[in-house]
Amino acid sequence: YPDTTKKQVETLIDGVSRMADTVILDCSSDMREVFPYVAIASADVTVKMLSADLRGVSFLAAQKPLLSAPQFRYEDHMTILGAKRTYQSDTGFDKDILTFPWKQDIETAYAAGRLFDAPAFCGKEHLTVLETAADKLKGGSERDEKERNPGDETAGNETERGV
Repeated sequence: YPDTTKKQVETLIDGVSRMADTVILDCSSDMREVFPYVAIASADVTVKMLSADLRGVSFLAAQKPLLSAPQFRYEDHMTILGAKRTYQSDTGFDKDILTFPWKQDIETAYAAGRLFDAPAFCGKEHLTVLETAADKLKGGSERDEKERNPGDETAGNETERGV
């Protein structure tokens, strides 16, 4: 990331949030950087995408103490394991995780640089994970909107802002 201040990142996020109903910020995992720190702290919904291997477990173990600070609302984060093979365990990950199962056709499309072909290879189990994630994202967005606008019965109904 280029050198930025907390105020610059807050201004950027506020500005793009006013332009779109939904904003997705893909951040690095380096919490020493200003951008991921501010983005996660200001997010309505945070999704952690992890590999279903020892690297994923190690990453989560290393980041969890920092992300457990109140401003990050760790208990509301959604964790998704990608490309979980049958021999891999869920041990070491959060209890409430969504899992995309590994599939050879998807990996082949990825390796060939044809990711736009990958949805054709998704099975029912992949679609179920996507639907569950969408439901959780919508629920988190509506809940956060109601918290920002208590007493407003329509809060959360017309927008799905997410960071």
